[in-house]
This record gives sequence, structure tokens and C-alpha cells, in this order.
Amino acid sequence: MNEDDDLDWPPGWGALEPEQAADCTDQLRFELGPDDPLSPWFAQDAIWAVGGSVTSDHVVFAIDDWEAPYFVSLLSWTRPDPRHPWLQKLFPRPRPDPGVVPISTLTELDGWAD
Repeated sequence: MNEDDDLDWPPGWGALEPEQAADCTDQLRFELGPDDPLSPWFAQDAIWAVGGSVTSDHVVFAIDDWEAPYFVSLLSWTRPDPRHPWLQKLFPRPRPDPGVVPISTLTELDGWAD
């Protein structure tokens, strides 16, 4: 159990199981990519998934030492491009954009993903 287990979630939102949280954090790292401004936080293990919407793929992440203690992203669950690196370079596919919306408190989630 960690401190995130005791968060007060608004209706329609809830805490993630540890495996779900790890999967969501890994997926966000992939979707944002290595050039994203948040990459240093991933390198320091300072971003982790804490909760999610029960009606959508919106996920709440906690983050250390940023403009807000949390942010919300909409994960697309896109998978890595399996093509040969040469083909990836010649015919790049667009990266998903999960968006990063800072929130100060979890009450800001009320009605978010209705």
C-alpha cells in the first residue's frame, strides 16, 4: 500500500491496481516519446499512474516537483511500430498525443470524462 491508495476519488474515478499503474506509466512513456519535456521525470521515476476513469482511457498521474501534483492524459494504447527501422524512418507514423492536463486536486476530475 502506498500513499496514493488513500486518495479521495470523485465519482467515476478510482485507484489503479499496481500492475495497471505500471502498465499505464509505461504506456505514457511510450506515447510521449523520448523527446518530450517530461522525459527527465520518467528517468527519475517521478511520474506514476495513480488512478483512472471508469468510463474512458483517461488516466491520472502523480508527478514530483512540477507545476501541479497531478495531470490527466488520455492514453491511446498505440503499440510500438514493428516495422524495420529503415521503413520507420522513410515512412514515419504519427505519434499519439495523449495530452497532459495539469490538475491541482482530484476534485477537478468531477465530470471530466462524462
